[in-house]
Amino acid sequence: MKYLKEINEVLREMSACEEVSPEDDLKADLGLDSLSIVAFIVGLEEKFGIMFDDGDLNPCDLIKVRDISELLEKTL
Repeated sequence: MKYLKEINEVLREMSACEEVSPEDDLKADLGLDSLSIVAFIVGLEEKFGIMFDDGDLNPCDLIKVRDISELLEKTL
């Protein structure tokens, strides 16, 4: 899976997460609340120097780490 290393780096900066897997749930497994998820998205935008399209940031579609990786692949 592309970008898993970078996702791990951003998550480590904002939480106690050691390693994540593609199937980890952002809320249930990683303990992120809605505000933390927004901060996570912003951290990824800053790390990659990108802006995600608002239409791609539907919280119902961003449940697992795999969803975030796919969003990065689509945007980059």
